[in-house]
Amino acid sequence: MSILKIAVASVLVLSLVLGLALPALADSDEPLPWAGDSQARIVRGTVTEVDEENQAYFKVQSGEDEIDIRVDENTGYFMLDVPGPITALAQQFRLRNQAEVGTPEEQGLRLRLRNQAEVGAQVEPGMGLGLKNRVRAGALVSNQARLRAQNQVAQTEDVPLPEPQQTIRRPFGEKAEFSDIEVGDRVVVWLADGESLARWVLIIKPATCARVSGTITALSSETIEITPDDSEAVTLHYNEDTVFVLNGFIAVEEGQLARAAYESENMLAERVNVSLAGD
Repeated sequence: MSILKIAVASVLVLSLVLGLALPALADSDEPLPWAGDSQARIVRGTVTEVDEENQAYFKVQSGEDEIDIRVDENTGYFMLDVPGPITALAQQFRLRNQAEVGTPEEQGLRLRLRNQAEVGAQVEPGMGLGLKNRVRAGALVSNQARLRAQNQVAQTEDVPLPEPQQTIRRPFGEKAEFSDIEVGDRVVVWLADGESLARWVLIIKPATCARVSGTITALSSETIEITPDDSEAVTLHYNEDTVFVLNGFIAVEEGQLARAAYESENMLAERVNVSLAGD
């Protein structure tokens, strides 16, 4: 995974976990099965149980609710690997937002009080009783639609997709399978028809990214060893996906300075910058 892919994945995860719309994540050749269905929903949360034996369902803790998510042969799976701090940051934003807006009941009460105050403000002192009542009734009707929309936006989980979002075709990420879902994973699930059957499941896996800077002290066809000035040597694997940036060189050699970003779980180099000593 390149640094650019990590950045794109980070933005995506922040947006999905926080519930933001991402209409750009689309593939016009593969429409969703429920395209045009206003009942399509998104559920976000953490996996608490997986039916590993039959692979028929998994459970998601979404807010205060534990939701059973059913799957079938038509369910599609995608997976994103992102740095752990990004998912933690998204969670912090969501928790802080929930703390600021309060519970759904508190939100609804505040919205009703504000709308009632606005309705009352439209009545002029010189109006007769009948005219006042007609003005209030008209204002109440116009405010009901807005109140319903506000209450929908205030929900933190299980949010119905608004009509513009029907342009989303499929999630962004690598192809995955049911067996990739594990307890503790963050997921975003697309549902349809008001049911618990998943059409698409985006699995968010935390990835560990580390860095090392130093002198290249060993080099082979599969590994590169970088030794920092004040610590032990770090041996990294590399492959065709590893990006080498050669600043003024035509090849990587021992004795050059290097800065590398790598996955600490498998010690695979993602990007290696090579430069002259003293640069």
